[in-house]
Amino acid sequence: MKEAGRWSRYDLAKATGLPKNTIDNLFKSTRKMLPYSDQLYLIANALGVSMEYLLTGEEIKPEIRDPDISQIVHDLELLKKIDPVQVKSFKKQIHAMLLSEISNQHEDKKEKHA
Repeated sequence: MKEAGRWSRYDLAKATGLPKNTIDNLFKSTRKMLPYSDQLYLIANALGVSMEYLLTGEEIKPEIRDPDISQIVHDLELLKKIDPVQVKSFKKQIHAMLLSEISNQHEDKKEKHA
């Protein structure tokens, strides 16, 4: 796994909720230990990178065919360089909107079948 840049191992443990000794073990050069997927997810989320990036150092970007979505992704990538905290806020807002929409669609289906 790649180093976590400017994060201390203590801060990374605190941000992920993982024990510090787990973080230490993952970064020891003498132990080529790969993290479990749940650990990898927590670390990637705390650092604001993909799990692929943590493992390979390369970001894998899927091809986006919809021009509107492509523009949104491009804008978020630019914003991430300027203000990564704001991007996390947008991600939370988008996730909440999606959950609300899914819930509304589910309720609409229930009403149609009632």
